[in-house]
Amino acid sequence: MPDDADYKVRFADLVAHELRTPVQAMQGYLEAARPREPELVSLLQDQLDRLSRVIGALAEADGGPAQLGFAPADLAVLARDAVDELAARRPDRKLVFQSNGALPVRGNHERLSQAVHDLLDNALKFSPGRQQVALTAFADGKRCGVRVVDQGIGVPAAEIAQLGQRWFRASNADSRMYPGLGLGLAMASETARLHGGTLRFESELKRGTSAVFELPLQGG
Repeated sequence: MPDDADYKVRFADLVAHELRTPVQAMQGYLEAARPREPELVSLLQDQLDRLSRVIGALAEADGGPAQLGFAPADLAVLARDAVDELAARRPDRKLVFQSNGALPVRGNHERLSQAVHDLLDNALKFSPGRQQVALTAFADGKRCGVRVVDQGIGVPAAEIAQLGQRWFRASNADSRMYPGLGLGLAMASETARLHGGTLRFESELKRGTSAVFELPLQGG
């Protein structure tokens, strides 16, 4: 009988395979509707693109490093754009962005942007109510990164080391209140690794969590 890890990997691959067909169909419907409703189609396209990235990440499960196209990027700009987008979608929440300037890196724009989105999404999910979520873009020597801090439910100390592992959900995260598969942070962690970086966490129960996504500075 296959172990739990093998089953989950095969399940992820099956889910990715099954989702590709409806996603392709939806893409066709959007293209047909674009001349009539360009603004609505643009909004829906963003969400469909995000779903496609999730499907790609599922298909990559334990399949080795992705073949990514790297190009110059500004991590601070990607982070600011992510904050602006989520702030527009969640006007009920307070998102704060801080940066001291450009953070040049080399990487895959799509994967880096998705990683920042996932960190922000996770912070918003696990800090229900109107608590502030803050993102700080920073440079530290030859490294740079983004720090996302929430004021949410936190994670038990014994489980912090498991954050960023695929399928992991903290024992205090009731699935009825906080739905999800435990993939967002794992995808962000994998993106950091593929870019020569790290994703680390600090957390305290009922006080919140800090996630630090760190990469090499270009030319650093």
